[in-house]
Amino acid sequence: MLSTILPVAFALTISAAPTPGNPWGWAPPPGESGWTGPPGGPPGGPPGHSGPPGFPSASSSSVAAPSASASVLPYSVQLGPRPYYLVDNMTDSALKTKLQSCANGPFSVTGFTIGHRGGGTLQFPEETVQSEQAGARMGAGILECDVSFTGDRGLVCRHSLCDLHTTTNILLHPELAKKCTVPFTPANATSPANALCCTSDITIAEYTTLCGKQDAFNASALTVQDYQGVAPTWRTELYDTCGTVMTLNSYIDLVETVGGPMRNFTPELKTPPAQVPMPFHGYTQQQYAQDFIDTFKNRSIDPNRVWAQSIEPRRGWDQWNGS
Repeated sequence: MLSTILPVAFALTISAAPTPGNPWGWAPPPGESGWTGPPGGPPGGPPGHSGPPGFPSASSSSVAAPSASASVLPYSVQLGPRPYYLVDNMTDSALKTKLQSCANGPFSVTGFTIGHRGGGTLQFPEETVQSEQAGARMGAGILECDVSFTGDRGLVCRHSLCDLHTTTNILLHPELAKKCTVPFTPANATSPANALCCTSDITIAEYTTLCGKQDAFNASALTVQDYQGVAPTWRTELYDTCGTVMTLNSYIDLVETVGGPMRNFTPELKTPPAQVPMPFHGYTQQQYAQDFIDTFKNRSIDPNRVWAQSIEPRRGWDQWNGS
């Protein structure tokens, strides 16, 4: 769950070349003429309408404003063919008619659209660079990274500490597979195939050698190759080649450089499952939460841009404020 709620949502586009009066190249959302940019940016917007929270001023140190002479191409938000396919196959209804009326947009990056597990998980492996890029291209103003820890206390993006056996190719790396909490065992007459591999089983360097894959496994498998499984029919494996897994730091790098309007962050501190009892070799839940928050503080990320999540929602707020 979100520990806090964004107070307002905006639709933003970059559709003009920068000028001395508008160095960011911002254009107003449909129906909101006259707005020229984010807080602290170029003047001229309507009274009291300075832009969504967390978007930078022209003098922000996190993203430099383009020069007035620079050429800025419009940022194109694209949904791809899938939404049209799904709508066209709906039963005739008022909802279908309404959705069809939006077919030609305009589409833009919106401040309170969240790329869950990256945003492109029906097509790309979750928690990967490719999923985050897809979510951003489809207009997500906030991109998610579920945060888990490795055996050497590195922080990485993974929806569960213990899902590597179904969401990555770890079992195809014998030197890593043998470190799994529960190594692979083939199916037999009385038991299904089984494995349990956690981020805490390996180092952050080892984690970055893995490929993300669509979440799947074959309970009847006799080999690790067969155990990789086939994704559910409502997902595609067309782009399931080798998803680039992310550390928390590389996720921050991606969000800061993804293109178009500046995006915000929604990291979620994952609660370790029973198979990873805390404290983990002396690593406490409190220190885990502190490291989670400190990663953003050490990168000088404005806290107004970080919508931290946790099953214990107060924990992240306390850690950010040092209590």
